[in-house]
Amino acid sequence: MSQERRGVGMRRLGWGLMALGLLTAVPAAAGEEKALAKRFAKAAARADVRRLAVLPFVPADDSDAREGRLLAEELTGRLAERSEVVVVERGLLEEVLRELRLGETGLLDRRSLAKVGRLLQAQAIVVGTYTGLGLAVRLEARLVSVETGAVVAAGRAKLQREAFAPAAGLFAPSVAITADSVAAELLAYAETEELPAARAAEDRLFDALAPRAERSLDCRDAARRADELQRRVLDLKARYWASKAKEPGFAPSSLPVKPGATLTDPSLRTRFFSLMQTYARGPEQPLDAAEIRRFVSADGDAFRLLAGCGLVSL
Repeated sequence: MSQERRGVGMRRLGWGLMALGLLTAVPAAAGEEKALAKRFAKAAARADVRRLAVLPFVPADDSDAREGRLLAEELTGRLAERSEVVVVERGLLEEVLRELRLGETGLLDRRSLAKVGRLLQAQAIVVGTYTGLGLAVRLEARLVSVETGAVVAAGRAKLQREAFAPAAGLFAPSVAITADSVAAELLAYAETEELPAARAAEDRLFDALAPRAERSLDCRDAARRADELQRRVLDLKARYWASKAKEPGFAPSSLPVKPGATLTDPSLRTRFFSLMQTYARGPEQPLDAAEIRRFVSADGDAFRLLAGCGLVSL
């Protein structure tokens, strides 16, 4: 295999790990935002709140702040479908926020809340935060009384980013790819040093992720740093591959060497194989969604570091 082709393979394999991390995030349940709107509308009716407004949500992490406005529009649309409440029109809300110089932060103190409510003639306002979960976001929202500042209702929902972000150019479009297909491709590469012909949809995902992955690398002490990343998730890594070894279609005999190839410390690699064999002999202990995210995030970072510094040898 040529160095150029190997380099392309390494980058795509690293992006595949990134994709697996995104795809194993817990999927947004269909209609969760609709259920949240229903809860808020019914709570508003019980509290004699007829007119309400939805402010842009605030990122609780490093997610793009523009998503907060789009999420607010999604919830506004769902609330508008309910007969219990009347929702302030988006244009009027933005005009009031600009007038009060509140921008789109969604952050209001008690005085500002009362002022916004008075100008919008709204009895309650929906505020909240959101956190990125790969291809989805988790929304935490509160319905707050303008008069008292009390929380009338609270709830959370998971929304797929593809439902609102592509239109604003904030996220890659949905692609036909699954966590299993990525795992199978990673295993095939580990066994043969050749990546299968990629589907066009996967290429679009890799292309979308590439700019984030291909940042300048500091290769000083790269092997030790990569080992440290993997050391933190060594138990998860062993459980993951032990579980994969038991699945139909996988060749268990090929797994004990290849998955540990990115461990450069001999003692760490020995520990990994020992753990993996222990888990393979015992009852299956599959990783849950949170554990998979942790494992793939750390393992992917380690792989990209080693690959980018030319230290991976499979």
